[in-house]
Amino acid sequence: GEGVQEVWQCVTGSTTSTTVMQHADSRCIRTVREEGFQVLPLPCEYRDADGDVGLRTSSSVQESLGSFFREHALHTGGSCAERLNHLSPYMILQLKRFWFDREGMTVKKLHTPIEVEELLDTGHYFLPARVDGMQYRVRAIVVHAGEEEDGHYSCYIRQDDEKDSMDVWWRLDDEKAKRCGEAAAVLTSNEVRTGAFLLLYEAQDVEEVELLDNDGISTYLFDAVIARNERLCAEGLLGLYEGR
Repeated sequence: GEGVQEVWQCVTGSTTSTTVMQHADSRCIRTVREEGFQVLPLPCEYRDADGDVGLRTSSSVQESLGSFFREHALHTGGSCAERLNHLSPYMILQLKRFWFDREGMTVKKLHTPIEVEELLDTGHYFLPARVDGMQYRVRAIVVHAGEEEDGHYSCYIRQDDEKDSMDVWWRLDDEKAKRCGEAAAVLTSNEVRTGAFLLLYEAQDVEEVELLDNDGISTYLFDAVIARNERLCAEGLLGLYEGR
């Protein structure tokens, strides 16, 4: 259990959600809620100031991150805004490439080209904003090829080269591993731009980022990992389970 907790701590952050509701009698009710997260779900669509949603023709991770934290109107009246409280040494972002079409009542895969920046600045999304900023550098990218009903996942990972100042990227596809070269070639490829699904970013100064205590870790996720390991062990699919 301790080992799993350490992993979750490395990717657990927290946000503050502020909702302001305007009632008919002119009363204004403000609700503030803080909660932890392991994955930030970023929209591939846009939301305007009135809360209306539409599809983008192109975007970027930084832009999607900004959309997530942008204050927006609620159709029930009032407004809602998210702000960062804490970020961990590693940040997992999920690009929401699956869109529910209300007219056709079906789920569709979005192939919207999204620029995956090598560096992200998160300082703007704290409250108050952090002037010094917190930069994160992309470490791994999971891409999805196909449509909503079927497809295939592969992964790009960055390998630090201590002997050379140039980092090396690898593409992992099942049992195959292929060297891809530098970040620019990977991040601008059509496969990444139209298929990036999960992104792992690493803080530039990992040692300076404090971990949340265990209370900030999702109990549901933690218990789910433990239960899965115990089940696989019982089925003989995992070695001796030692709780880590």
